[in-house]
Amino acid sequence: MIKGKVTESLESVISLTLVVFNGKKHSIEAIIDTGFDGALSLPSSTIAALGWAWRTRGRGLLADGSESVFDIYL
Repeated sequence: MIKGKVTESLESVISLTLVVFNGKKHSIEAIIDTGFDGALSLPSSTIAALGWAWRTRGRGLLADGSESVFDIYL
């Protein structure tokens, strides 16, 4: 079971630990929604701190139905 909290602005927040191949860990709090499909959107500073490598660009469907292009990291 995943435990989290609901903020004053009614956002659902959970704690996650991101792990790099060398075992380095970085804890974050993530806002989730009912449309969560397993992909995370992270700030550039978090990606840099983890040393994740850029892989490719991809398209994603936003909650308003529009499509956006995103960088994908490994």
